Amino acid sequence: MLTYKLVRAFANLLVSIDLSDEDAIPSEVGSELLGDTAGLLGDLTAEESAELIALIEQVAALETDPERREALAELPETMGLIEE
Repeated sequence: MLTYKLVRAFANLLVSIDLSDEDAIPSEVGSELLGDTAGLLGDLTAEESAELIALIEQVAALETDPERREALAELPETMGLIEE
């Protein structure tokens, strides 16, 4: 349960950065934060990536805001967990 809660917080933070407007978080800063995070996630094993993807999908399925739900659903690909 703790893992799910941590992934939920992590995923929502990343989506908030991604969806923020330029006045709140400059795009250069947001891109750098997301890029740095994606780089760290690149160190996950295939099993860890699969587990993280499954948890993010659960978080996305429970999101009620359509824009955030879409961003959460796209997060595994955005973070390089899924090959395009």
